[in-house]
Amino acid sequence: MNPTECKTNPVSCLNWLVPLNPSYHYMPDEPIRKPSSEAFGRALRAARLSAGFSQQSLSLECAMSRGFLSDLERGNKEPTLSTLLRLASGLGVPAGRLVAMAEQELVSMAEQAP
Repeated sequence: MNPTECKTNPVSCLNWLVPLNPSYHYMPDEPIRKPSSEAFGRALRAARLSAGFSQQSLSLECAMSRGFLSDLERGNKEPTLSTLLRLASGLGVPAGRLVAMAEQELVSMAEQAP
């Protein structure tokens, strides 16, 4: 599949990107999540709750919108290095700790997969 085919027929491009699964039904407004994004989101949420922050208070501390923080926690967005560093600073933890927590989540998710 080439980029031109993706632009003219997004459904076939989606089939190429997402492994076919009979129980999976694509919803146009449903984001396609990467396992690494979902793992980071879970780790971020755990770190935020552990530090006693609400989404609103952490977003203010890190100078980002609450919606963006919510997207990160739900695995809908992937953080850039700059975002990762801002989050770690706001939470008062080393950035490596957030990455390690995400890695642990990824392993846990893999173990729970059928």
